[in-house]
Amino acid sequence: MNNKDYVVEIDNSDADSIIAKLNDKTRMVCPFCGGEVSIMGCDEEGNIHDSSYESDPWSGHVYAIRHDISQARHDCPIATHLGEITGRYIYSSREEAIKSWNMRNGI
Repeated sequence: MNNKDYVVEIDNSDADSIIAKLNDKTRMVCPFCGGEVSIMGCDEEGNIHDSSYESDPWSGHVYAIRHDISQARHDCPIATHLGEITGRYIYSSREEAIKSWNMRNGI
């Protein structure tokens, strides 16, 4: 299956809302469903931790992108279960994660 084989159908009334959110560079928005995407602190293995971990990281402190199913709409193909990261990459800073998200597919 290549990327062109997967189609997500959305209600046309949502399309303008999703496009507006994607054009807002201050928000991280899923291009598939328009749901919120966030940056989470995690260890070097990609396990998500709360903010207290940052003050005493026992396995490195890095960042990952998360788009969990509670923030997704329309059976989003990239949404994950709560506590999982989206994709396989971890980043050394929030800024690096945001830059990577904003550079996907030349956006």
